Amino acid sequence: MENNQPVNPTWYTILFKLLIGLIIWIIMSLVVFLAFVGLWAKIDMALKNAGQNIPFTPLVWLSFMGIALIISIMWSIIISIVYNVLREDDYYDIKIMSSGILTSNLLILIIFLVFYIYTWSVLNDIDKLFLVYGFHLFFSIFISFMIMDVLKNPNYSPVYIIWNSFWFIMALLIFFIIYTSYSGKWVDTKNILFYPPILAFSIIPFISTIWEKLYYKFYEMWNDFLYVPSLSEVMVDEEEVDEVNVEV
Repeated sequence: MENNQPVNPTWYTILFKLLIGLIIWIIMSLVVFLAFVGLWAKIDMALKNAGQNIPFTPLVWLSFMGIALIISIMWSIIISIVYNVLREDDYYDIKIMSSGILTSNLLILIIFLVFYIYTWSVLNDIDKLFLVYGFHLFFSIFISFMIMDVLKNPNYSPVYIIWNSFWFIMALLIFFIIYTSYSGKWVDTKNILFYPPILAFSIIPFISTIWEKLYYKFYEMWNDFLYVPSLSEVMVDEEEVDEVNVEV
């Protein structure tokens, strides 16, 4: 299924994506809380051991990495299912979306594995571990949402890539500001596990959909500057040129 014009989301769709993101953020926050509720004591003990020059247990960085992976995959799969059920005309191929999301998240996990191990085992810095966790979570959700949008309308993939990349950078800056305000205070820093992900879960889909509506205004003004023709369109154009040359 190919679309030859950009998506023109209604204001209902924009509000819908924001509300769905908020609901899933609440669910994911509960998942994080339940996952870490039995680990706080062990993490605190690891921090006390660090002050006594005792090697850190890998439990801490494995926990952060596992939670980031579970949250990003759960969020993406839930979102893709909800979008497929309620917005089937746009998000129509759930199998391709799910497989793309799962594959990309596993590849991202392999990349971030190095950062987790280095931050915890070499730097022994719990605050930097939060920073790695946050960046891992943001990047995974950003890529997952990008995959869903590009598959939705491949001809307008630059629309999604450019704008989502811009908001991804803005969300990271906001996260970094929050991180620096908590940095150095373990009791407060752990709140980063719950609060900043709202930027990724809700605001990225919300802002991205507003950008879709804005770009449609450009399209209506005959300014379709981010349209990318599909391979079939290119082949048809070449055949028409060849036919004209033959006739001449």
